Order: sequence, then structure tokens, then C-alpha cells
Amino acid sequence: PVSEVGGTLGPMRAYNRFGPENSVQSVLEDDIKKKAWATKRIQLGTETTYSLYNIIGQVFMKRDQSVRKYLVVDGGEYTDDQGVPTMQVYHLGFVFKDEEGTSKFSRGFSLVFHNGDHDES
Repeated sequence: PVSEVGGTLGPMRAYNRFGPENSVQSVLEDDIKKKAWATKRIQLGTETTYSLYNIIGQVFMKRDQSVRKYLVVDGGEYTDDQGVPTMQVYHLGFVFKDEEGTSKFSRGFSLVFHNGDHDES
């Protein structure tokens, strides 16, 4: 988090980092691709028409005779060197309690929306 003091943006507080730096590369490679057991890619439009889409939706999972709604966690927006947004990540999954009674989020899959500037391999 940052705040503006005297026209200058600065950190509100120093926070300890408990994981790797959040970058486009670390999110796509380490957090999503390496942990995924399957991949599926859907492309909407072209590189010049992606900004025309305004998507809203809900995702459900059917299991046996029941339907559960996925919870959506905003994984963040990523910008280029000029501050232009290039990618938005959402993680979908469920909350469960472990053996100690601690609530945990179990990611089922991730949605990555980007403008075509990122490698898809």
C-alpha cells in the first residue's frame, strides 16, 4: 500500500515479503503453469479488440447431485513500465478447514486476462 504525502507517493509501511516478487513472469510460470495439471486457453478477439470486452460472470461446479459456486480471489493487476495495465489474474476455488481448524483457500484454476503481450507457451 502507498500513500501520497506532499505530492509524492511512498509506502505506508514496510512489509516483510514471504514469497517471490510478484511479477508477470513469476505469476504465469511459478504460480499458475507449474502447479497446473491441465491447461486450456480461450482467446477472445484479437490483440486490437481485447479492450472491447466487459465480462461479468459466475462459475459453478456440479458434483454428484449438488452445485457449488466457486469463490473468486483477485490475484492482481499487472502493468508495464509506463503504468499501462497488461494483465489481470483471478483465482477460483473453495475455502475449507484443515485438521487444525484453519480456513484455507484451495485454488481450482486461474483466469488470466491479458492483452497479448505475454508468452502463451
